[in-house]
Amino acid sequence: MFQGGLFNYKNGSITSTANGTFALQVQSTTSKANLDNVELNSNGNGYTLWVIGGEVNANNLSINASNTAYGLVAQNQGKVVFKGNTTINSGNSEIAMVVDGNNSQVTTDTDGSKMTIDGGLFAQNQGLIDFNLLQGSYLKSVVSTSDNSTTKLSMTGTTWDMTDSSIVTNLTANDSSINFLSTPNNYQTLEVANLAGNNANFGMHVNLGGITTATRINNQGERIGSAGVDGDLLTVTDTLSNTGNYKLAITNNGSAATQGNEVLQVVETPENNSGNFSLVKPVEAGAYEYSLRQSINNSNNSTGWELYSTGRKTTTAEAATSFLNVAYLTSYIENQTLLQRLGDLRNSKVAGVKSDGLWIKGFGGKLSAFSGNSMKGFDMTYTGTQLGIDKNIDMQSGRLLIGIMAGFTRTNPNYRDGNGTGKNYTTGLYATYLNDNGIYVDNVLKYNSMHNQFNVRDTAGNNVKGTGKTQGIMLSTEIGKRFWLESKQQGFYLEPQAQLSYGYQNGDTVHASNGLKVGLSHYNSALGRVSGIAGYQIQGENPINIYVKTGVVREMSGGASYRFNNGDKKGHTFRSSWFDNGIGANVTINKKHNIYTEVDYSTGGKFDSAMFNLGYRYSF
Repeated sequence: MFQGGLFNYKNGSITSTANGTFALQVQSTTSKANLDNVELNSNGNGYTLWVIGGEVNANNLSINASNTAYGLVAQNQGKVVFKGNTTINSGNSEIAMVVDGNNSQVTTDTDGSKMTIDGGLFAQNQGLIDFNLLQGSYLKSVVSTSDNSTTKLSMTGTTWDMTDSSIVTNLTANDSSINFLSTPNNYQTLEVANLAGNNANFGMHVNLGGITTATRINNQGERIGSAGVDGDLLTVTDTLSNTGNYKLAITNNGSAATQGNEVLQVVETPENNSGNFSLVKPVEAGAYEYSLRQSINNSNNSTGWELYSTGRKTTTAEAATSFLNVAYLTSYIENQTLLQRLGDLRNSKVAGVKSDGLWIKGFGGKLSAFSGNSMKGFDMTYTGTQLGIDKNIDMQSGRLLIGIMAGFTRTNPNYRDGNGTGKNYTTGLYATYLNDNGIYVDNVLKYNSMHNQFNVRDTAGNNVKGTGKTQGIMLSTEIGKRFWLESKQQGFYLEPQAQLSYGYQNGDTVHASNGLKVGLSHYNSALGRVSGIAGYQIQGENPINIYVKTGVVREMSGGASYRFNNGDKKGHTFRSSWFDNGIGANVTINKKHNIYTEVDYSTGGKFDSAMFNLGYRYSF
């Protein structure tokens, strides 16, 4: 204990180990201590530095409290002034300093101090805490300001991790961050009488998914949350600098069970104060993005800033729901017509070939220009390979081919701020009947296994991944008849066609890495196509067939749904119509080799599609 007179101490340390003792006690108004490059340590349950009516000037002071000891206590007009580098560790007591009593004060000098403080700051009974925190300062503290006491924090390049709800008289934050260390069901409020500064960043948390029991719904149908209950709250009670530029960095929460119509106040300001608040980034809660807007509360004459839903889905939600689109569109592009799959088998007949065969084909293309809420921001390129083998069975008025086939298609969907891949594995059976009078009937039964994944960035720039896997079947029947305009099997011809396909794809649940869970339903597809072909057949040793086609495709079913985080079901449909146009050619060489190609373009409905096919069939 030091009482009366002057105490100068430099380049040393003082340690107390017994309970109830102090590393340094400065007592009485006539006591003054000057500390320079000093370390004070307490391992008991007392106060590391206790100033009772005395004065301490500290340059480069380090206070380390262990066990339940307090860091610093100033009472009865005790005064402490920091400069240089200041470090205070509170230990298990979590109390860095208590300033208690009229004219008791702990401050920094006019030049400020680079401070590192771990523990609470308490001003009570007219005590004063007044810090000018220099670049690189760090606080991990709660700040408690009782009635008639004052706390002033002027921060430059400082980080304050706020461990509990706090009250500050004056807060000036320039190029600094104030982070609310709240947890779900224990959100924090920072109450500031006077707020100023520029480029202040407030890191906050909210639970917009917890507003399900809100009793207030505004005229726009938005559900109003409880400020300070459903999330952190910054409250300014007296003045707000109109030149200040304040930013809110609110943590994304993909697991929140939001509906996209929640509103929550996160900043409360006095009426007619014009400071500007903005978001560092849009906030993601569940499947939706939220922005910030100014609000007015007529009940208490206050204004503020509140989060509201923009109605836009997050990149994760868009990508996950697009798994429906990827599966549907992959099935569509694989639902090939007879010409696309086997080439013109009748071209082989012209060459005198009626035999078994082995075939392989490749295709690729792009789907784009999507419409509909669940297809926005989505286009897809793809490549695929199919192969098969069939047995020719001669019949009285034609022939029948029975075969097996397998295929693989790789899709590359592009999403807003990301991309993905899809891998579809198929196997199937087909039976194709070709009558000598020009009629054909083609039947296909296929099973598929679809594997999808996406990788997108959220509004915070974090990578978010998700995967899905579904299985399905498709049954297709195509019928047509060729009418020769000149001599049989050569020259110009016309061929009307019709095709009906039924498909079923089961559902899946996508678990994104950001916590969003998307339940995708199964769906049924019933595609009908009516087309017409106009072509020209060239006879000879190596016959050539050239044609153009046009038609209309109609999805007559295609209803699906999805849920975000077990929320309400959202409907989605593929039902629409589109035009299907193409041009193609077949050539048979030496009666054994059939090469065929076709270029298609579809437009209308939900999407546009461009596709190229190239195939080869070997007859043996």
